[in-house]
Amino acid sequence: MTVEGSVWRLVLPPFLTARLVGLAVPVLATWQQSSATGIPAWGELRTAFDRWDSESYVAIAEHGYPSHLDFGLGQPGHLVAFFPGYPMLIRAVMVVTRDAVVAGLLVSTALELVALWLLAGLVLRERDRDAARFATWAVALWPYAAFLGLVYTEATFVAAVAGSLLLARRGRMGAACLVGALACATRVTGLALVPALLVEQLVRRRWRPSPQLAWLLLVPVPVLLFGAYLRLHTGDWLAWLHAEGSVSFDYRHLDWPWVGGRATWDSVVRSSLPASSTYVFALELVWGIAGAAVVAALWITRRLPASLTVYCTAVWLLSVCVSYWISVPRYEIAMFPAVIALWDLLARRPDWRATAVATSAGLFAFGAGIYATGRWLG
Repeated sequence: MTVEGSVWRLVLPPFLTARLVGLAVPVLATWQQSSATGIPAWGELRTAFDRWDSESYVAIAEHGYPSHLDFGLGQPGHLVAFFPGYPMLIRAVMVVTRDAVVAGLLVSTALELVALWLLAGLVLRERDRDAARFATWAVALWPYAAFLGLVYTEATFVAAVAGSLLLARRGRMGAACLVGALACATRVTGLALVPALLVEQLVRRRWRPSPQLAWLLLVPVPVLLFGAYLRLHTGDWLAWLHAEGSVSFDYRHLDWPWVGGRATWDSVVRSSLPASSTYVFALELVWGIAGAAVVAALWITRRLPASLTVYCTAVWLLSVCVSYWISVPRYEIAMFPAVIALWDLLARRPDWRATAVATSAGLFAFGAGIYATGRWLG
């Protein structure tokens, strides 16, 4: 059997399990709550996969970005906060499906499979086959892994990042930076790859600079091109950043992580919000603090190559360096290299590994149901 075939055997079981749960739970949740006669209509089932940020990606894929920046509530100006890579993929698949939601689901499903395959390749390089098997199950059934199969950027982003890090670890700096640019076309957090790839190259060269470092200039190119597009069509290079600071995103802006953490804490313990809202902020707080603990553990134990630790650190910082924490658990899916350290912790404890994955799978199914019924997941 070829190496590629061996990796597919690792990847397909967790992928198929995750997709079964990720599709069945929203359908069943929608059916259970439907007031329709008989079987729910297609439109009702479609809506279960088209909520929150999905609606924005679908709108961009169908109609493009607005030329007039109105950041008021209910206005389309907020769409410029979403980078174009993923909507462009949806638009391409719409040539076949004619439906943006179906196209988005197909894109995310295909790229989740690619992401898990690349993740397995990365873990195989750093550890062994058992570690790769655990890593693919852990990521595929992560508590917030429902987003990997929804009309969100998670699968696309993780696939690009995993490909970039794998290529970098193999010493292919140019290809790693090119794939890293694809991550930046999907989300601005792709910039977390810049310090990671820099460290990887410097470590390989014993901290001596080389012409290979010039490849790093490729990584932020999509961010610059998107800014140029916005300048041409709206007059504002940083419209995507200004949209983030608008009422549509509750005036979120860059800040120190402890400032955002304190604001999130206040939203839980000093808030007059209903419990359904404080529950959301409590989870943000738990995952934000857990992410800090993971980053600290990676630096203290040094179980990962320096480049992977730097990348995880940068992802965590980009997730929490805002005026209040929101979607932190979803953003932290991108810290997937940390599952290698989790394997090291549980390698001799198979019962603990099974319990961890089973518990995670239950939370994954719960999250898929939360999203399908229109409540905030992340």
